[in-house]
Amino acid sequence: TGLHSRIAEAPEEQAITAYPQEHFMDTANKAVSKIMPIAEQGKKALNMYKMMVKAGKSPIGAVLKVSKRSLKMNGKEWPL
Repeated sequence: TGLHSRIAEAPEEQAITAYPQEHFMDTANKAVSKIMPIAEQGKKALNMYKMMVKAGKSPIGAVLKVSKRSLKMNGKEWPL
């Protein structure tokens, strides 16, 4: 059909802003949906949510840099 995946053409890293009215899970879903294939989004979003909660720092107002392998938040990098 000539259709190609948009995810395959996505840049390696995306910048996501976390807003005050968003729950951590909403932020994780937004970040993962921009960079991951659909089949991996659920698992990666849950891992990202757990990582944000364990970090103990709120991502609100922060710019999250998400790649297929890691998340950079507040100067620290965590694997996904």
